[in-house]
Amino acid sequence: MEKKILVDAAELTQLGIDLYNYIRMLDIGTKAKWHNEYLEANEIPCIAFKKESATVEKKNPNIKGGYEAEIPFVIYYRDEVKDTKATLNIVEPLNKLSDIFMKETDDEFPSLKLTNKKIEPVALEMTATPSDATGIENNKATFVASYRFIYRKKGDFE
Repeated sequence: MEKKILVDAAELTQLGIDLYNYIRMLDIGTKAKWHNEYLEANEIPCIAFKKESATVEKKNPNIKGGYEAEIPFVIYYRDEVKDTKATLNIVEPLNKLSDIFMKETDDEFPSLKLTNKKIEPVALEMTATPSDATGIENNKATFVASYRFIYRKKGDFE
């Protein structure tokens, strides 16, 4: 069995920061303030970027030191759901984010700025559609959708 080669924590941390800074600047049709990792307790609407806890494996490593990798993350969105229309519309910001990611991927990421210049974005995509994360409580609900960032890192000799 081959030994898995993992991406180092410093790289993942910086990419998490870069992705959060990028995503919070996108217009997804809500006035919600973005947060990193946690939703604010009493803020409505509220949205949060959260890195998923995962080891990230280097895929297709080459002799020059380059590789590909995928970083999973989720977006939580909480809002009021006083009626059926609001309940149906609560997923719109999460779906709009997916649409923006598809367009950015097709356009080769004109808006994404990465700190590490050896990293080239390959794709941003939704991996699980929005679903209820909490149920309705006090006319509020939180939905979550899963996404992933796929990238290629150049080796030292590329």
